[in-house]
Amino acid sequence: MPAPWNSNQRPRGEMARDELEDVPDAEMGQRYRKFPSDSLQSHISEPQKAPKKRLVFHYRTLSPETSYFLEIWDGIFLLVLAAVSVITPLEVAFDLARHEESSMVIWAIDAAFLFDMILQFFTAYFDTARSRYVRDVRSIAWRYLTGWFVIDLATTFPYQLFGELQHLRVLRLLRLHSAIQICRRRQANVGISFALLSLIKFLVVLSFNCHWMACLWGHIAWCHREGSWLEALEASKGGDPRLYTEWPGVYTISVYWAIMTLTSIGYGDITPQNQYEYVVASVCMAFMAAMWAVVIGQMCGVLATLLPHDVAFKRTMDDLNWLLKDRQMPMPIRTKLRRYFYESRSLTRLHEQKQIIAQMSPMLQGEVSTQLLGNWIEKVGYLNNLDCEVLVQVARKLKAQLFAPKEAIDNDRALFVVRRGVCMRGGRVLIAGDVWGKDMILSNPLLREATSVRCLSYLEVLTLRFVDLQDCVSRSSQGRALVRWWQIRLALQHAMQRISRAVRQMERREGSFADMPADTQKKVVLNVLHGHSPLAELPSEETCSNASAGLAGNQLEEIKSSILALTQTVESLQQTVLDMAE
Repeated sequence: MPAPWNSNQRPRGEMARDELEDVPDAEMGQRYRKFPSDSLQSHISEPQKAPKKRLVFHYRTLSPETSYFLEIWDGIFLLVLAAVSVITPLEVAFDLARHEESSMVIWAIDAAFLFDMILQFFTAYFDTARSRYVRDVRSIAWRYLTGWFVIDLATTFPYQLFGELQHLRVLRLLRLHSAIQICRRRQANVGISFALLSLIKFLVVLSFNCHWMACLWGHIAWCHREGSWLEALEASKGGDPRLYTEWPGVYTISVYWAIMTLTSIGYGDITPQNQYEYVVASVCMAFMAAMWAVVIGQMCGVLATLLPHDVAFKRTMDDLNWLLKDRQMPMPIRTKLRRYFYESRSLTRLHEQKQIIAQMSPMLQGEVSTQLLGNWIEKVGYLNNLDCEVLVQVARKLKAQLFAPKEAIDNDRALFVVRRGVCMRGGRVLIAGDVWGKDMILSNPLLREATSVRCLSYLEVLTLRFVDLQDCVSRSSQGRALVRWWQIRLALQHAMQRISRAVRQMERREGSFADMPADTQKKVVLNVLHGHSPLAELPSEETCSNASAGLAGNQLEEIKSSILALTQTVESLQQTVLDMAE
């Protein structure tokens, strides 16, 4: 039971002025009031009332980017919308709602529409102004209520329960706006070219429009048979009576008329018979003729750009044939050049892929470059352990080349990766995925393998020069340390191999290497590393110093004059280039 309130009692947290102690502040030249320790401790020790918590319901919104359920529902709802665009015009035109099977389908469609309306209140939407998804339930609900809610509610209303509103079921077609929203939301998941998507869109639009026009034209004769085009057609052609009395037959005839109207063929066997039919036919012909003209024009433009790579290649081949004919090249050379350009089609695509990758962000460039480099990078130790940023620079420096059969490839201190084709190097056959030239990082040319490569077929390779690798790792301390460590490792490995081969050859003529004196062994190793014969005489230190002095005394002036002349030549060339640029 709490104690009764006393008017003389101070409010909690307040103190009398006499309880405050004046304390001088020598630094500031002022005085301030200090709480007594006992009062402060009692004030702190008093229990604080916890704030009242309001009951708040937290709803989990669905993100179109991460929700797997929403992705599945979008696919299902697209099928539902496709069924609605086909079934609804048929049931309205030929009054199919009275059939039990049709009623079950209609109720299933209404349930799907209602469930989709509920999901709209919990589906995040993308805010283009802030470039992010809005996940606040109130913002989502307000946006939907002030947007498509009224139209979606009208499409979900059960019109089949009211006989007077049967024809309003055609309002369900307004729900097709959801198909556009779903396609925009899932366009990143589709990897089909825009040209092919445009063709598919045109075909879908033409098909559904023909279907809707056929339902409209068939509904006129189905509801008012006397004096209609259907009665005139039966009287002139005859045939099976079920073709004119059952809705599948009437719909088939109506589709035939819609296609003729769309394509402007017009055989003339189906013609309007009254004023109402003339008005409907005129509107249909005007609308479908305009649509047909637009679709034909758009499809011609799409087909012209459907395969841009093939168009560019054909243009290149036409230019090549013109060159060969103009220069009167022999037939064997013509065939060889055409074959080479046919094989180089992949190189053109590789260059275009690099341009696309260059438009990405650095992080995405790293991910894509890592995937494009392939498994061959695991065979090159100093590339496999580089940072992602450095790998992006390495991928940019890679150059694609194509070599003809029987062509020799010079190893000009570069790394080669076989992408396609077969070649032979030192008695070993290399195929796609193999690499050579990993020792390009060694500065001593004697330690690098100089084995020539001969192409056995058209060979497509990726090349990475040492100077380009140096430029990539120059900005990374980790990359420089890694390359330096591999330089030492490969240098020791290749030096030991070279020394062992030279010692084995020498032992065949001179005897055991282990029995030689230490000075002789040292001289053999140095000769091998310098590229001399193992037992050649090494120049003494005195000879080297005399040679250096002679060089300094006799040739130093000549070298200086040569450098000066070369500098002047370079400066004049630079000035010439600048003048040409201006």
